[in-house]
Amino acid sequence: MIVPCRLFRLEKVIPLKELQRKLKEKRIIDKFKVKMNEEDLELLTIIDDLVMKEKDLHGSIIYEVSRAILQTDGGVNYVKEAVKVKFVFTLGSSLFFILLASRWDAENAATKMNKAFFKADIILKQPFSTKMIEMFLRQNPHVLRHCNWSDLNIPGISKAALGGTNLSRSPDHKRYDDHGHKSSVMVTLRENGLTVRLSQTGGIAFISAMSEEEILQFVKNNILPLV
Repeated sequence: MIVPCRLFRLEKVIPLKELQRKLKEKRIIDKFKVKMNEEDLELLTIIDDLVMKEKDLHGSIIYEVSRAILQTDGGVNYVKEAVKVKFVFTLGSSLFFILLASRWDAENAATKMNKAFFKADIILKQPFSTKMIEMFLRQNPHVLRHCNWSDLNIPGISKAALGGTNLSRSPDHKRYDDHGHKSSVMVTLRENGLTVRLSQTGGIAFISAMSEEEILQFVKNNILPLV
């Protein structure tokens, strides 16, 4: 089971109580019509489940998307489908926006929040630099399961990937480290047996069954101090 998570940051710090109040005041934050088969399909986006927990602001963004349904006569009908993404605003070195969703759903939700609520590009991507990934590896004893490299300056090779139980002993591991940058890693932590994947795009994936609370604690304790 893979549990995805994605990290963003806000361009400026907004007090969480103020953010909570504004989100409550504008529960329906997006409403527009899409022309489908000469019919107007109204798609909504709302903020729900807002609550303060231990100085963090939890909530959900629920947005509708259109789905094409093929009919037996060859025609296509469009229906609405709701996507629910849980989120948390938490304060660290910046105001961070954690989305418990895959890359596509998380970026879609962040885009809708920017457009409908902030009216500007306030929520920004939070990439993980190679330096940050290396710091995470040094601070967390682990077994390296998989690694991707990018920007390799070896002729004929720009990207590379290695996987396996003896990955760190492979001569190519040092070769790629010397000539490129780690773009993603998957490790099993020795402390608790947790398998986690980090990518430069700000993605975090847990290859283990994890509760929402466990995910948030891991991100706050092991990831946010490094960015």
